[in-house]
Amino acid sequence: MGVILRPATLLDADQLYRWRQADEANDWWVGKPVKAREHLVWLIGRIENPLVHVWIAEQDGVPVGHARLDSNGELTFSVDEKHRGNG
Repeated sequence: MGVILRPATLLDADQLYRWRQADEANDWWVGKPVKAREHLVWLIGRIENPLVHVWIAEQDGVPVGHARLDSNGELTFSVDEKHRGNG
């Protein structure tokens, strides 16, 4: 029942976009809303950049969140709402 991290691929684009939309709905979100196409273009740029690392967290084969280490050293992450509070 452990969590593993694997590199994100373009096959994760829809799930990553759904998590982005969920984040945008929160009061703490300060970014501007993006359309799916904009997000895909952004994701392609991140995945193809050797200085950026995007991972998908999975528990028992189910995506539960993601983490990104950007080229400027910024670390961002998100946990799917259904999987928060599980330790």
